[in-house]
Amino acid sequence: MGLAEYMKSSDYNPYSYDPNDVNSALNNVLTQYPKLKASKYNIIDSRGKQKPDQGPKGGQLEFYPADEAYNPMPGNPTIEVFNPNLRGKQLETAIFGDLLHHAPNIIQGWQPLRQMFSRTITPEQLAIDRRAYQQAQQDYGENRPFENWFMGSRLDAYIRGALAPDERNEWASTYTPQQKKILDYMRQTLQGGK
Repeated sequence: MGLAEYMKSSDYNPYSYDPNDVNSALNNVLTQYPKLKASKYNIIDSRGKQKPDQGPKGGQLEFYPADEAYNPMPGNPTIEVFNPNLRGKQLETAIFGDLLHHAPNIIQGWQPLRQMFSRTITPEQLAIDRRAYQQAQQDYGENRPFENWFMGSRLDAYIRGALAPDERNEWASTYTPQQKKILDYMRQTLQGGK
């Protein structure tokens, strides 16, 4: 069977991709969330390697801004995947979650949505955040002031926990009805609506 016949056969799927390949996973995420296509990304498959800045605790993957000193491929935002167990849909979800770090830089209106969400944090959530901050100081040597850590890391964790939950989905019961509405609007924005 020649190429033309194969392309007409039922075996041919022009949209198939290797679900374990980081490039295929990134491309699939960008297809699902077209607003994220406003930037070019580098992606590195370092599954099975130790994440250099976090010692034995490691991490799933790391997002590096284009101009960050630690970016292994400077010039474009880079995602480096470390967890060897990230495969298929979990790999896509993890990549999508890390791309959310870059959304304020490329999606008009994203930063105001983040700020709106930050103003809805309840006193109970804030108490949990302060404990998480202390844990980050102890385990990872976090040295930013709490406010900088919250706006630079924790706020994105809230957003990622709703829009790109991992298999444990530990953020599921975290959100207030008002926060859920903001997060739904954020998802629609990423998909090209609103």
